[in-house]
Formats: sequence, C-alpha cells, structure tokens
Amino acid sequence: MTGISRRGLLAAAGWGLALPPIAAARADRAAAAVADGGWAPPGWPVSAAEASVQIVELQRWLLARYADYPAFPPIDPTGVAGDRHTMNALVFALQVALGVPAAEASIALGPDTRERIVERGQIGMRRPINAELTRLFQGALLMDGAPLPFTGEFDVLTRAATMAFQERAELPVTGDGDLTTWTGLLVSTGDLTRTTRAVDASTVVTDARASTLVDAGYTTVGRYLTGRGKQYAHGELDTIFAHGLSTFPIYQESNRAADDFGRAEGERQGAAAARRAIGLGFPPGTVIFFAVDFDVSVEQTHRHVMPYFRGVRRALSRAERRFEPGVYGPRAVCRLLGDSALTTASFVGGMSTGYLGNLGHPLPPDWWYDQIEETAVGEGSGAIGIDRNVVSSRARPIRAIDMVPTPG
Repeated sequence: MTGISRRGLLAAAGWGLALPPIAAARADRAAAAVADGGWAPPGWPVSAAEASVQIVELQRWLLARYADYPAFPPIDPTGVAGDRHTMNALVFALQVALGVPAAEASIALGPDTRERIVERGQIGMRRPINAELTRLFQGALLMDGAPLPFTGEFDVLTRAATMAFQERAELPVTGDGDLTTWTGLLVSTGDLTRTTRAVDASTVVTDARASTLVDAGYTTVGRYLTGRGKQYAHGELDTIFAHGLSTFPIYQESNRAADDFGRAEGERQGAAAARRAIGLGFPPGTVIFFAVDFDVSVEQTHRHVMPYFRGVRRALSRAERRFEPGVYGPRAVCRLLGDSALTTASFVGGMSTGYLGNLGHPLPPDWWYDQIEETAVGEGSGAIGIDRNVVSSRARPIRAIDMVPTPG
C-alpha cells in the first residue's frame, strides 16, 4: 500500500499545516493508520475494543432512529463488526435518509438507491454537512473494521478511514463518501459501473470468443483445470495467448458443501490440479484458485475447509512443479485462509451478495480478483457468458511468455 504522509493527509483534508497540537497528533495517527492499511493499527485514536463500543452506539442509534418503521430489520446491539442484521439496517436507513418512503424501503441496494446516492448522498469534508448521512457512512466504515469514533461529523479521522478503505479496495482515493465508496462498503459487488479487466468463463474460449473479449476491453480470462465442458480445451491456451490475453487457472470438482472438503480430499485434488497444470505448461509459482463454492460458516471452515487446504498445500509442495494455492469463495473464508497462511491469494465470489460470508465482511487483504457480475458479451459464434471481475494491482495472471514447455 502506498503510504499517505501527514502533509498529504492534511492537504487532502483542506486543513493546511497549521493544526493545533492535539489535532495534529490525531492526524499523524490517522495517516499512520492509512499507511498500514486501515486494520486497527496501534496509534489510531479508537482501539479495537473501543471500536466495538462505537458499533454498539451505532446500533442503538439505528434502533432509536428507525426501529418504529415496520420493515426495519431487527438488530441486537452486540458491537460485532460484520453483523448481517446491522448491515441490512444500514441499507434500509440509507434509503429512508435519501428520501425513499419508509413503506417502500428495503434491505436491497438497487438501482434506485444508487441513483439517489449520486443525486443527494455524496458526502465529505468539502461537501454540504448532513449529519444523518454522515452517521450512516461512519457506521458502514465501522462495520468494515475501521476503528473510528461514531460522531456524525465528517472530520479528518473519517476522511482518513475513508481513504484507507478506498486504497484497500483499490478505488479512486478521494476521501469522500461517493457512490463507489458507499456501495463498496454496503454490498459485496460494490459499484457495478466500475471498469473490469478480467472475466472467468465456464465455456471454451474460441478464436471468435477471444476476439469478443478483447473488443470488450478485457485482458485476462480465468478458466478451469477440470470439469467436462468447462476445462481448458486442447489448444485453447494458444488461442487465448494469440489474442494477447492472459489467464489464471481455477480448480473445482464439486466443492459446494462441507462434506466435499477434508484433508485427504485436499491432497487428492491438489495433486490432480498440479498434474493438469504441469500438462498445460503453467510455470512454477502459478496460483491455482481452489473453489469453496457455497456459503460456508466459520465452523465449517475450521472443521472441513481448512484441513482441505492443508491437504492442497501439502500436495502442491510435493508436486514436480511448485504451484501456489489460492482460494475462490466468499470474503470471510478467503480472509480466514489467508490469515492462516494456507492460501497465497483470493479470488472473491462477490456476486453472492446475500451470503453470510460476504455480508458485512471486508475484502481480504490478499484479494487478486473480485467477481461482481454475471453477464454475456458478443453475438453469434463470438457470444460468451462471463463473470466480470475487478482486478487488483497484486494480481499476477499468466502470460504466453511465462509458459514452460509441456513434458513429453
């Protein structure tokens, strides 16, 4: 992450450099937090324990302000970041604050809400003050993990937390509560109008389909190592590379329920993935994304999925060519696996906005691809169904020049 200096932070906030000593000290700590990635580093004015207290304040404020509305989702003021009920309550409250009649407000952040954010919901230090919207925005930041005071004032600390989130999500770093930032905080797909440069596809990329992808502005395509009708076909990589596209490999057999996982299954699938990747010519160090394709709970992750990835990691480490394990799945499981050093990179399944593993959970720090929308492009023989993926600057897709000769 690019560090943001105190001078840069203050200039961006419009304060100049003549702050009082206490405000200057707080800005120093805010800048340090931004440089460290916004994950409750030492020195931020609110500790992790205090942040939980701030979330309780948020939850109590929501109940006091909106609980009389019949459609308001029930919440329990527990102070837990990522609580799905509080996230739903924030969306409902935002709609009401933006002028949606209470009888029509919902927990879905749809096109009408997005339009209203653009028209009247954008906030910041240099924008007109709206205490209600600011509290909702601070609440969204708190639920994303920002250790922030819940004040209703869009101050230098709120701006710093906003910039930290924007950098981590690789959004334009404006420091404002704009449409892209609001949606990025409240829904796992974020702003669907964002530019996406990668896709994943379950159908063969033919010459005509590769031309379609290039014409649509895509540069990278994710494809499967296995699966009848889904896997890389003979000669497909040559077609992909001939059109100047790069690629990343995905491995999935079933992997849609807890019983599909386990240590032995991980070793078997890891070995099969390595053999297939070697046969296709993928180079050492290639990240293979192993799928966790369901709304896995924390208990299921610890009991089934983590042993599976220990098996995957062991198999890849013993293969003839060393590959790195990645994960495709909801945000929460990606974060848990990355924090446990069982995976190297995350391919986030953000399209499943209702998953408990996505709702209220921040993007994992090691995200490479963020899957946000299913669509189709092209016509006739060039038509292809795709999932659009936002690409992180950390991503390292495989190019033609990276490939190694296949054995035999």
